[in-house]
Amino acid sequence: MATLSSEFKDLANELIGPDGEFAAFRKPCQFSKAGEFNFETQSAQSVAFTVQMVESGIVENQSQNKAIAQNEIELIGILDEFQALPTIGTTRFVYSGLAYTLLNVEIDPAQATVTIKGMI
Repeated sequence: MATLSSEFKDLANELIGPDGEFAAFRKPCQFSKAGEFNFETQSAQSVAFTVQMVESGIVENQSQNKAIAQNEIELIGILDEFQALPTIGTTRFVYSGLAYTLLNVEIDPAQATVTIKGMI
């Protein structure tokens, strides 16, 4: 029997959602996303928002054959909690008091979670 996308979303919420099994490990991740430059006004409007995220627990080893360096971090959050999707090149984030440059953004196939990777 196939698992539905909604079942994956329910499972993600049961694990890392506000009332989930790992809710105590959720920490605020503050995103700052540069807006598009408006040539008429000669300005860009940025978007700032905060999402509660959980560290993937991987710092010096590998996750799914992807190397994670010591100055990098991988975080997982619930997709529905994002006001805007972070984009590489225009988004920076602060987690646990450290500022990171966004390296990678992945949305799982069920569109339940977002995994981000950043580097100090």
